[in-house]
Amino acid sequence: MAAMTTKQIPGPDGNLVDAEVVDVDQSTDRWCEYKLEDGAVIRAKPIIIGFLRVPGQYDPEGNPLYAIRGGVTHAIVSVPDSLKKQEH
Repeated sequence: MAAMTTKQIPGPDGNLVDAEVVDVDQSTDRWCEYKLEDGAVIRAKPIIIGFLRVPGQYDPEGNPLYAIRGGVTHAIVSVPDSLKKQEH
């Protein structure tokens, strides 16, 4: 078994902590669609690079604390004409 890779990340208190890299075994990527009250429809999807587990730290339910490395991509599906920039 290979040695566990670690990285330092900010912990819940802001101090750096060592976290263990946890590889993804399986995933399903899906878009989420949001209809906003102004009539716009936006689709968003997380872009996950990886996960880190912080040894010895747990949430209030006793689950191990994980950090997510990544971001979010989005696409505007539709916007009412009233919100679009008006050409002169």
